[in-house]
Amino acid sequence: MGGFFAGVAKVPIAALIMVAEMTGGYSLIVPMMIVSSLAYLLLGRTSLYEKQVDTRIDSPAHIGDYAVDIMDRLTVKDAVAKNRTVETIAERMRFEDIMQLMMSSNQQDFPVVDEAGNLTGILSMTDLRQATADRDLHGLLVAKDIALSGVMTVTMDDSLNTALKLMANADIRELPVVSKEERRKVISIISRKDITGTYHEEIERIKKPTLGKTQIGLWHHK
Repeated sequence: MGGFFAGVAKVPIAALIMVAEMTGGYSLIVPMMIVSSLAYLLLGRTSLYEKQVDTRIDSPAHIGDYAVDIMDRLTVKDAVAKNRTVETIAERMRFEDIMQLMMSSNQQDFPVVDEAGNLTGILSMTDLRQATADRDLHGLLVAKDIALSGVMTVTMDDSLNTALKLMANADIRELPVVSKEERRKVISIISRKDITGTYHEEIERIKKPTLGKTQIGLWHHK
């Protein structure tokens, strides 16, 4: 009984424990381990359950249980668009010029850089709206006066989970991506949209083999 259940249900350890508990004896555990192992290996993919998947992550019912694991496995490099051009703002750019740049761009947050191209701050539409309150200062303001310092950044090797946590903690929509060797050199930018899009693509990729197996099983059943 232990050998049969281990082979057709693919649960050799559960079969071993169940049979031992049902019979109330443990004298045959060693030979039953051998039989269960042989049955499990010899029957291969043959199973009593047509819809049984290889692992829990292959099951649509449990796909959400692995959300964090998937986000930890995916990196910023997987989500960042390959040919994306990052629009930066020079520290000395005047207020009116910043307004024109932001209005004509699809980017939400703009890294502010010094003359050497090093990251010194970041500007968003929210920061700009706050600065527009006093019109008398518009002619005097430059990017450095408005930008937020202490910018949170990620590298291409950081996980999407890390990037999303930073965005959530700071309540921002985009993060500058910097070089791993030079942490003040901006090489790209990643948004919440990039992260969620990449996550859903990975979920669909994982689910496809499972759906294919289910369809084959239904076809055989018919």
